[in-house]
Amino acid sequence: MIEFCITHDIGFHFPAHEDDETCVVSDGKNTWSPAYLQKMKSCRQFIMMDVEPKWIPGTGDIDGFIHDEVVRQFHDPRVESDGGCRIRWMRAAWDFALHQSGQGGLLLGVEMSEGISLARHLPDMDDILRLGKTIEPGVNSTTGFRMMNVYIGGDMGAPPGLLPALVAALVAQVGRVHPEQGNPGPHADDYRRLWSGYRTYDPIVNDGIVEDYAKTVRQVETADDWYLAYEAIHPFGDGNGRSGKVLHNWLLQTLDEPVLVRDYFGMGNP
Repeated sequence: MIEFCITHDIGFHFPAHEDDETCVVSDGKNTWSPAYLQKMKSCRQFIMMDVEPKWIPGTGDIDGFIHDEVVRQFHDPRVESDGGCRIRWMRAAWDFALHQSGQGGLLLGVEMSEGISLARHLPDMDDILRLGKTIEPGVNSTTGFRMMNVYIGGDMGAPPGLLPALVAALVAQVGRVHPEQGNPGPHADDYRRLWSGYRTYDPIVNDGIVEDYAKTVRQVETADDWYLAYEAIHPFGDGNGRSGKVLHNWLLQTLDEPVLVRDYFGMGNP
């Protein structure tokens, strides 16, 4: 049995630390992360469906990451009409993000001369709409965001009528986001409180909500901050968690070696 920690700068680092998800174990045939495996096996989605986690953190395992994310969103990967098709859809969305962001490089067969890299492209409104449609094609649209109310753990997501302005405020912040994790400034509750006073018939109140949201979003500094602001909006009818994970890795510049956002919601479903 070999234990090692995979890092971005020096390859393998000995010894492994049990609570570090990037520390993996190999028996010569299989490789896994004890910390991640233990965490996911206690996650109710994996327990309810009796599904084994597949992702190996720190190894560029995109397909394993996608498999586990689909399970975390309560879809069974063994059922084609449920998790099976959603794994394919999320992989298509991931490949789109790789291509758009310029992070794919040789992974997508793009030839680059020595010393020349693809220009970095940050997600814009069209990219987010395309991701949503690709991840959940039967529900979402490339021409607009959801038209119905959704609930996140019992709390209402942003009202549909405000979504274009709210997402635009969030997109305006992508160029200021540092490609790093942690430092969650505004929490999801800080956003949800903003639209507690929403009124379909009161444009003055609603304009104030958008203005307050934009002001709050300007505090966003890291990819984790941005992810929390995105999930608070929940712009799509379905696929918000999956599209959020793609966008989180896009902003972190880790699409070719995915990382999982921290469980800020405390439900085993980041």
